[in-house]
Amino acid sequence: MKVIDKGEGRPEIAIVAMMHGDEVCGKKALDRFLESEFELQKPVKFIVANEEAMEKEERFIDTDLNRCFPGNLESDSHEERLAAKLMEELEGLPTLTLHSMEEFEEMFCLVNTVDEDLIKAPGVKKAVDVEPLDKDSIEKYLDAVSVEAGKIGSEQAEENAFQLIVNFLAYFDAIDKASSNQRPEMFQMYDVVEGDYEFTAENFEKVKEGQEFAKNDETALKAEKAFYPILMSTDGYDDILGFKGRKISTGDR
Repeated sequence: MKVIDKGEGRPEIAIVAMMHGDEVCGKKALDRFLESEFELQKPVKFIVANEEAMEKEERFIDTDLNRCFPGNLESDSHEERLAAKLMEELEGLPTLTLHSMEEFEEMFCLVNTVDEDLIKAPGVKKAVDVEPLDKDSIEKYLDAVSVEAGKIGSEQAEENAFQLIVNFLAYFDAIDKASSNQRPEMFQMYDVVEGDYEFTAENFEKVKEGQEFAKNDETALKAEKAFYPILMSTDGYDDILGFKGRKISTGDR
């Protein structure tokens, strides 16, 4: 793990790249920002998290880093030790973590609670409350928002990630730039779809009752009731297709 503190005094905000070793857009965007002409008005902590997985071009070494918080410094798992170190580094800091995914190019953020600052700061149009299905993610234990910047390996994801860094720092007055302050459309995960399928619908587009949304050689999955696909992907996960979601407002939680 590489930690870079910039600015005078104790960091007040954090940006984390490379939670997953194959999602390089965040690392490239972070490097680009550090080489840019932006001047920090508040101290910021920049972290490149899973360097070992990055060097091996793997998503993780032993276990998914964003599924093993709060971690354990004494664990045999590389990622569980890393999670514990991140807990120490990020405690009390509003934190942006940068990701990319297989099939969906539009940016959206993931939060464990509907915190107005965290959902507005990245400047994205869609936000997902993951709390009902949260399996020990960074959002569960820290003041963190994770953003999917675009399709994994794409130049657009790198460009988006850079803009996300700028938006986040502007929102918290760490750089001299106007922030968007837009409140995204809110969704909430409520169910997981397990199995190996080809995803045939569109993320965040309503699947109507009776509509097919995935298939394999043996089965076509059809919706028992209407829902919104979230993080559904043919190749994104080893054992699940993704998640079902609903639209919510702040008062719905």
